[in-house]
Amino acid sequence: MGRMGLHLFNGPDLRYGPVVFFVHREFGLHRFVLQFRAFRKALWRRPANGRRPAGLQGRRLGGPETDSKKLFLSTAFGSMSATYPAELEVVMGEILDKCGGVPLAVNTIARILGRYTSPGSKDKWEAVCNSLGSHMERNPTLEGMRQIITLSYKALHSDLQGYFMYCSIFPEDYVINKDRFLYRRIAEGLVKEKVGLTMLEVAESYLDQLLSRNLIMPVSFGYDEKVESFRVHDMLLEILVSESQENYFVTLVSGRLYLLRFLSLRHTNISVVPRQVEKLQQLQTFDVRDTDLGGLPKSVTKLEKLERLLFSNRHEQNTMWRLPRGLSKMKALQKYDLRRLSIGDTGTNGKKTLNFLHELSSPPVFLRHLRIAGGIDGLPAWIESLTYLVELVISEAELTGDQLFDIVHNLPNLKSIWMQQMSYRDTELVASNRYHFSSLVNLKVTSDAENPKVIRFEVGSMPNLKTLEVRFADKEKKIIGIEHLTTLKEVKLTGKKDNAALNLALEQLPAENRRRPESCQFKIVAKYE
Repeated sequence: MGRMGLHLFNGPDLRYGPVVFFVHREFGLHRFVLQFRAFRKALWRRPANGRRPAGLQGRRLGGPETDSKKLFLSTAFGSMSATYPAELEVVMGEILDKCGGVPLAVNTIARILGRYTSPGSKDKWEAVCNSLGSHMERNPTLEGMRQIITLSYKALHSDLQGYFMYCSIFPEDYVINKDRFLYRRIAEGLVKEKVGLTMLEVAESYLDQLLSRNLIMPVSFGYDEKVESFRVHDMLLEILVSESQENYFVTLVSGRLYLLRFLSLRHTNISVVPRQVEKLQQLQTFDVRDTDLGGLPKSVTKLEKLERLLFSNRHEQNTMWRLPRGLSKMKALQKYDLRRLSIGDTGTNGKKTLNFLHELSSPPVFLRHLRIAGGIDGLPAWIESLTYLVELVISEAELTGDQLFDIVHNLPNLKSIWMQQMSYRDTELVASNRYHFSSLVNLKVTSDAENPKVIRFEVGSMPNLKTLEVRFADKEKKIIGIEHLTTLKEVKLTGKKDNAALNLALEQLPAENRRRPESCQFKIVAKYE
């Protein structure tokens, strides 16, 4: 049985309206069925000025004894002054001549040969050198670069080639969301299982290899400093498209939507999901982020194979879908490696409607972003097991005492805590020296409620905190122990301009800065409401 996926592109990169791509895989042949050849010409056309984006060639380097050689040695051997087998000296010079001083060419070939740096590797180097021809030496044009980059592509093992080729379905200069890319690969059956690893970890390992080889370029990063989005260089993309045309066949797929495994309506104007969505019984990923939806139909719970459900409203990011009865039927969704979860029941006047979270028997262990909004008797104990958690957002939970910090202070990857409306009701919030937030870099306390009135930091409690944001609003608040936050880079205070407590804090912070060495001083930002 084949795999199918449906994706609706609808954004600034497509000038011709939304386009539907059907993707199918025939096992054993490793081919896709793609419905987009006719549209490809429009997507991959040159810019109006006829020129490509900057960065293909870059500034040409000097000869083999200068910049080119330094770049080559640094990439292939790890250091510009590295020692290497004498037998490679001559062939290295020939390779550098053929690269024509183009940085991308030098770097690409050096990465290929970086795996063959021991004595006895001369034959491999000569084979690569002979395959280059003399295009770049005579005329460093697009054709010469195409030859070198194609060689780099051919040097990849077959699994990685197929993985990289999948990038060819995206338009030129398209910023590709990493999670969306990975889950599409998984849903379409294009990731092989490996013992001891989840499918997501396998898919991510391939992506990391492409990043390390500079075959894809990172665009944005998350709190955990991992790549969140990337793009493919336009020259590489043309080569991928060319390879896909040689190895793939094109046909039309229709009438088999019940086999659909991936459905994305993200960034569209859809306001209602028809209840007939329940007929997509093979669906594994359903992405309706940044739409006009106010909720989802109960029939969604009949999608028993659904592994990933993404929902958000483009006009109100805090819009949440009320969990319908029947969620327990969604076995695949329960066991899957969920990355982001926002769950809440706000406006319940102090009722502890989220206490059911304490009874969760199988918490999502791979969770990276968690938002809890609503009444609850303390944070669930299972949060302590979320070793991948990067960001925690709390709202209207009305926590007390150590109910927050005591649960999360040992999480090894927690980088951000955001305490929103009514998240804490005691007078004083204390970051005790009993806690050691090893990774925490960002703390935001932005509730405009009376409490907490005091935010206190003890010695050693948050040794790596870089940004602190506190909202005073029109209330009397105080920050004590800021001198113990020795790694601070920015303190941001917001509130009413006539708030005496806020103005006092803004007077005290410069004095604290002056007591610090210049390299340890922090930026002070005031924002008036």
